[in-house]
Amino acid sequence: MAGDAEQAITRYLAAIRDPSQLQDTAELKALRERLATEDDPVDRLGIRAELELAEDVSPARYEEDFVRAARAWAVAKGVSGQAFLDEGVDARVLRRAGFAVGSKKGETGPARRSGPRRRRVSRESVAAAMPTRDAFTTRALAKRLGASWPTVRQVVRDMLEAGELEEVGLEATTRGRAAMQYRRRW
Repeated sequence: MAGDAEQAITRYLAAIRDPSQLQDTAELKALRERLATEDDPVDRLGIRAELELAEDVSPARYEEDFVRAARAWAVAKGVSGQAFLDEGVDARVLRRAGFAVGSKKGETGPARRSGPRRRRVSRESVAAAMPTRDAFTTRALAKRLGASWPTVRQVVRDMLEAGELEEVGLEATTRGRAAMQYRRRW
C-alpha cells in the first residue's frame, strides 16, 4: 500500500511539474503503428481510445489517486501540507486530501468565486496534453486540462505563430459556431 501511495503522489507531482515525463513513448509508437495498419473500423476505434488514454498525462488523470493517498502518506513520512504547496500542488486539492491549508495569502484569502476554480497551467503542460497526431480544439484541450479556455487559446496561438502547430480546418458540427481544429507539425 505504501508503494501504491508513493506512486500515486509521484505521478501527480510529475503531472503538475512536467507531464511529458509520464508519456510512454514506446507504447505511443506501438499504438500508432497498430492504428496505421488496422483496417477494421471498430478495432481502429478501440486503438484510438487506447491512444487517447496513453496520451493523457494531464494532472486531472492522477488527481483522485493523489487525493486518496496523500494525507496518510504525508502523516507517515512527516511531510507537511506546506511542502506540497511548495511543490505546486493546489490548496484546493490538498484540502480535498484532508490537509488543513489556506491560501498563500493567509487563511482567509480572497473572496470565493462562484463556479469551479480553474487550474493554472504552464505552456509545457498545455503542450504535453495535446494529442500528438490527431486534431484538437482549444475548448476540448481546456476541458481535458481543467484549465481556462483563454489560457489554452493563448498557448495555442503562441505555438501557431512559432510554427509548432497548424490549423486543419473547422470542426464538423450540426449546431453553433464551428471551432477551429489544430494539429502539431511534424
